[in-house]
Amino acid sequence: MRESGSCGRQKESASKPRRRTMAGIMVALGFFLVLGAALPSQLALTLTSEPEGARMVFPMREGEPFSIRFIHSVHRTPVEEHYRIAGDGHLVLESMIYETYGVGNPSEAGPGERFRMEGGKYVIEGMRRAYPEIRQRIGQIAANHELTVHGETFSLADRFVPGSRVLLRVEKKSLWSLWRGGASFGQILGFSWGT
Repeated sequence: MRESGSCGRQKESASKPRRRTMAGIMVALGFFLVLGAALPSQLALTLTSEPEGARMVFPMREGEPFSIRFIHSVHRTPVEEHYRIAGDGHLVLESMIYETYGVGNPSEAGPGERFRMEGGKYVIEGMRRAYPEIRQRIGQIAANHELTVHGETFSLADRFVPGSRVLLRVEKKSLWSLWRGGASFGQILGFSWGT
């Protein structure tokens, strides 16, 4: 009997280092998970009102599109600007659609761009104009600024004070700050639910 007792103690003493190793691995894994969630690594489209500081934040991936639609302040006709997110943090204007040209609207395409008419509207494609940020004044009367991102359209006048200036830019955000700001885990990880 004595031999079986000592064998059991040997097994017990051999399992202690394994438990310590597993505990160490779990602590290290937890540390790296927390660190990974806390480091700014995810691209996000941010809209910040000046000077109020109200914000909207959307997790994005490189090359992902979004658009801005508004009523032109002079012509009183709709304008659509289509952008994509560049990996270097720029907002890239790729195309515009508008009904009249003149003050504030292009009358011709630039080098490498295509200008055409479609359904009574002017379309410029292939623009590839990169901006580090865009400042947009939220209309007080009839501009009706709308942002479409991830297939959802948001009225900017409902989110920001009309007349305020909104700064759009790409920032790197931590997964934690995106989640804390209201993004779902599916949005943060790039899943598209129901589309």
